Amino acid sequence: MKQNFSQWIPLIELSMKLFRLKPWDFILESDIFAIESPYTGKIYYISAMGRLGETLALSAYEGDVALSSFWRLRDTNTLTRPEDILNIPHYMISWEIPDFLFDEQLEIHDALLTPASRNGRRPQITRIVPGFAPYVINNEEIEEIECIISQSIQVIKRLKLDDSILFNEESDDDEYLFRLASKSGEKWTWRDEYRLVPQAFARYTFSVDQQLLEIFMKLPAILETVQIDIITFPRGVIENERTIFPTLLLIVHAKTGVILHFMLIKPEPDYEGMINELPNRVMESFIEFKRRPTRITYRTPPLTEAMRLLASKAKFKAWYTEKMPHMDEAIDHSLNFI
Repeated sequence: MKQNFSQWIPLIELSMKLFRLKPWDFILESDIFAIESPYTGKIYYISAMGRLGETLALSAYEGDVALSSFWRLRDTNTLTRPEDILNIPHYMISWEIPDFLFDEQLEIHDALLTPASRNGRRPQITRIVPGFAPYVINNEEIEEIECIISQSIQVIKRLKLDDSILFNEESDDDEYLFRLASKSGEKWTWRDEYRLVPQAFARYTFSVDQQLLEIFMKLPAILETVQIDIITFPRGVIENERTIFPTLLLIVHAKTGVILHFMLIKPEPDYEGMINELPNRVMESFIEFKRRPTRITYRTPPLTEAMRLLASKAKFKAWYTEKMPHMDEAIDHSLNFI
């Protein structure tokens, strides 16, 4: 989509105003607050990065499930990979030197003659949609981002003076500060409110193809335990002029660590649709391997319900396990050679 450069002028000015506040100097990535968009009703959970030397950026995680996913990534007891962040829907405003700007973002800055900061940084505003490479936002998303940045500026200015505003001192619950808007004449009036946000999980509608199930059930059985896992493949693949990140489905012998089968799955029609078809992709993998399992262990959250459903239909045992050293080795091997 061709950009309307003039629409970017106030957005870039807001972005540089936020950059000059340097929120990473006084707040942590875990200092989360929320903004409700008056235009779409969506809730964005705001996190500023840079305090620990990582990218200077502000992320807006979209919805309760995205927030829970963010906290799971930060859990030191959970195995994560850098590319896992690509499976959390969010906007990101980062400040980059020209060499690290996307071509489309650089074109916008060049067209507007955007002044750089003292250290040469300019804003890059992207959206991350699971299964796809980050892209520079389009004109239809500018209003939403302006709202996120302007309200973030308001909260961050106050945080600089008093970081206790993030917490509700009248409650023992771990509540979040929300910025909410209501219409007052032609203008929006913003207010603070504290809310408890329970842990949330993605809800999928898994599919089990009956024809595949019949073929699967006729396969000779493997008596040993096998491990199964999925990860986001960290190298993009160009598909219909857009870069996608396939999901690697890997099946490993639990005792020997031998890779029994692997499959790269495209996010079709989208990431959620791909996850819904996981039971069928698992059956296809074993059909190609010409054996069916009797015992499967897994560990990645989207596999939990998928394996439970498939196990009930195909009469095998399936259970969660946190540590899979053979699978870890197989993943590293696969990423080097696929």
